[in-house]
Amino acid sequence: MNLDLHFSFRRFSYAIFAGCLLWSLLPTVARGQTAEDTRQKVESSLVKDSDSIAKMLEALPERLPVKPGKHVRILLLTKGTFGMPGASALVALLREADRRYDALEVTELFADNDINGEMLKNYDLVVLNAVGSTNRREVFNEILPAYVREGGAIFATHSSLIKHAGGAESVFNHMMGAVVDDRHSHTGHPGKHWFPLPLVLPDPTHPAVRSVPAPVELGDEPYVFIEPPDQEHRPQVLIAIDKERVTKQEYPDYADALTYAIAWTKPYGKGRIYYTQWAHFMKTYTVPWVVRTMLDGLLFTAGALAEPENQ
Repeated sequence: MNLDLHFSFRRFSYAIFAGCLLWSLLPTVARGQTAEDTRQKVESSLVKDSDSIAKMLEALPERLPVKPGKHVRILLLTKGTFGMPGASALVALLREADRRYDALEVTELFADNDINGEMLKNYDLVVLNAVGSTNRREVFNEILPAYVREGGAIFATHSSLIKHAGGAESVFNHMMGAVVDDRHSHTGHPGKHWFPLPLVLPDPTHPAVRSVPAPVELGDEPYVFIEPPDQEHRPQVLIAIDKERVTKQEYPDYADALTYAIAWTKPYGKGRIYYTQWAHFMKTYTVPWVVRTMLDGLLFTAGALAEPENQ
């Protein structure tokens, strides 16, 4: 055998072996989770963080601020969460809300394999719970946009806007109003996590933020965003980081106002979307006004949030 070919083949074999070994050593979270993997991680987190969960549930209101006669059917998709405890907290929150309030009915999914247009007709709201991966881009770029255009609603949290559906030009990210910008850092984060973020309300009169005691500070794991081009409706920012008072995070010079948004909403077709950066961390959900604001956002997006006098 030619000596050069011999060494080339050996190097190639070593590379293949090393790659397979590395793959086998990677945690499940990095290789992609099955539905049962995700479910087990959620249940394990709920046991491990039971004290935080109990504190979160104490913040649930006695009465849900829902319009009279409204019944909201929610499809909760929890998938590809990278094991973040905040995703488990939202599962626990909606499970308890389903048990406590007659106006909410929650169905849980831990994979997107069975999602199709026909099944979505049974739901008023789809919650994308830190959905950071998919094996079916058509769910995000075809099925969900069609559902919202016809009057459906999406409430998405935290890592649901990383590039699993494609870049800023993808239909999903165009619908949602933004995508995580990984040009600044490969993770899309502006540096340090959990340091208090100074928050402001661009429109304090908006019903979805009536529980926020702004100005206030709250830490979590923020992202940097970019907007898709040529949006018919730009996002309406509901909660924002006060960029004049940010001290620990490092945002790029080209960052626009949306980069500092914690929560926003926008219409899409006949429907509506809502996105919030909360929450990576379990302890974010132990803050009472965060719990109430999440519920207000869910109900607002589904068109079911009551006026103050009707609560």
